[in-house]
Amino acid sequence: MGRRPLDQPKHPSQPSGLFVVLFGQNGVSTIWGKLGMNEFFTASCEKGVLRLQWVPEVHITYEIAVGAARVLEGLSGGRALPLLVDLAGVAGLTPEARAGMNVYRGFSAVALVGDGPTGKVVAAFSRRSLTPTGYFTNESEALRWLSEQGNRASAPGKAQHREH
Repeated sequence: MGRRPLDQPKHPSQPSGLFVVLFGQNGVSTIWGKLGMNEFFTASCEKGVLRLQWVPEVHITYEIAVGAARVLEGLSGGRALPLLVDLAGVAGLTPEARAGMNVYRGFSAVALVGDGPTGKVVAAFSRRSLTPTGYFTNESEALRWLSEQGNRASAPGKAQHREH
């Protein structure tokens, strides 16, 4: 995988204090803030909550999932933060990607938001996750649940799962 040169564009619509990391199949293409984007997803960290938005019709492979996890790790600064994942428009997920997501322990809790069949399948498989995971059809409920998880100490290795 080749890397394109880094540059720091002056982008007037970009708020100060943010920087953007664009990741694609050719590695890092641009850094100007605390948001990661590529052709498969957009990731950000806002008020201590990681957010992952998949692009419509994406078919998530193990490699794509690992790429997303790496971007989220970079945004978290090495801290285990809660993660809000928007599954709207996800076309599919390989078995390897599902397995990798279920054993990854880099988040304090994961809220999955979706209302389609793929979201329900992902939620069903997330019951095997080592991280407290909830499935929601409403983002505000998901954020409220993530906040509750931050206030509750879970025993290591015992995930709490909830479907709304």
